[in-house]
Amino acid sequence: FTVEESSTSQKDLLVSEKTDTWNNCKGNMYFLFSHVCSALKFHIKKATNVKDRNITVTEVKLHNVKNHANFYFRSMSWQRMSGNGYYTLLSASNAFELSSTDYRAMYAGTLNQDTENAYLFMLPQSLTAWNPAEGPVTSTTGAYLELNFIMDGQNLTGYVPFQGTFEQGYKHNVNINLGKNSLYNADGRKIIAE
Repeated sequence: FTVEESSTSQKDLLVSEKTDTWNNCKGNMYFLFSHVCSALKFHIKKATNVKDRNITVTEVKLHNVKNHANFYFRSMSWQRMSGNGYYTLLSASNAFELSSTDYRAMYAGTLNQDTENAYLFMLPQSLTAWNPAEGPVTSTTGAYLELNFIMDGQNLTGYVPFQGTFEQGYKHNVNINLGKNSLYNADGRKIIAE
């Protein structure tokens, strides 16, 4: 199974396995389905240490995520994970200005048509974050968010280390608190150094 990188093209993967006889079920077999991917909904706000800055986020991508694996029905488990995918979490058509008080949901493309159920589906996995102290973002295998944003009228690209354990069959709400201590340039230096 390969997870589609375009979040607007994604589908959840449901599995079910049941056996019965005609005499027992009278031709009506009912299935219980299990969600075997992990569902994530992303929210973002600006931290209080940047509350006086005007920040509009125009695009957000999640990088360095495993996107291919084999699923085994008998053990209900994923094996042989591979791939190095990225997912667009917010597209330019859905850009918005950040608030310092309320988290706002991020959506890509047409996901904004159903904001209540707009989840990113990915393989269940634990992500280790990019460590800015160990080198530039271009040489890492760690996970990170890439953000295109406008801060106080200036177009910028920033990177936020990202980690977490995302379990099979669960919905995860991910809150990003964007501030001085989490936003880096590609070389691993803080964008807001004051």
